[in-house]
Amino acid sequence: MKKNLKIAILIVSVLIAAGAVIFIFMNRSDLKLPDKNELNSQKGITFENMGENFSFSSQKRQILEKKFGNDVLESWSPINFDDFSLDFLNEFLPDIYNFSQKLQNRDFREKSGKSSIKIKYPYAKRATEVFKDISLIFSGFTKNPLVFRISSYNHESLMDSLVKKFGDPKKINYNDKNYFSWEKDNSVMIAEIRQDRFTNPYLFIIIYYTENINKFFSSINADQSKNIENIF
Repeated sequence: MKKNLKIAILIVSVLIAAGAVIFIFMNRSDLKLPDKNELNSQKGITFENMGENFSFSSQKRQILEKKFGNDVLESWSPINFDDFSLDFLNEFLPDIYNFSQKLQNRDFREKSGKSSIKIKYPYAKRATEVFKDISLIFSGFTKNPLVFRISSYNHESLMDSLVKKFGDPKKINYNDKNYFSWEKDNSVMIAEIRQDRFTNPYLFIIIYYTENINKFFSSINADQSKNIENIF
């Protein structure tokens, strides 16, 4: 009888302790698990549930590292919009063209590097067997996304996925090259088939969060630039 009583007391103690741990874990102020409604509330074009109103965090960084492998944080390299020619930007992406012109100012260009969070995933291909390269840039002021660059050798299947998710793109032919464009809210995505140094074709995708970029440059103009090297 006494033995059964001891076992019962032990079981109750374990259950109470487990309940206490779960309660503390779920009520931590620094832990926020996104629910389905929150993920669906992302505006614009999204990548890994990150849209134009997404705010980057150390928790999200850990999630991305688990999926894409260890990242590389570049705090000082300036932002650039050199993925396409200036003529192409001027004709089809005038807002991005204007932003690129602002970066011609050396001081402004340096501040763009110090005030942004630039993360690359050099092991994405090994970790996923889908992506070739992934580069994400966020504002150091708001943590909102500015520019995403994504590449994949699985260009046909990835292109099909983009069409299913965002609809049929606008097709652009420029200098005998074909481009595909999507627009949603305040973001623009451009996709193009390119070749690596071994002439292997891959799909290059870039997402511009134009309104976030505009706010980012306004913050720099207000001389709010800061070093975000130790932001995490």
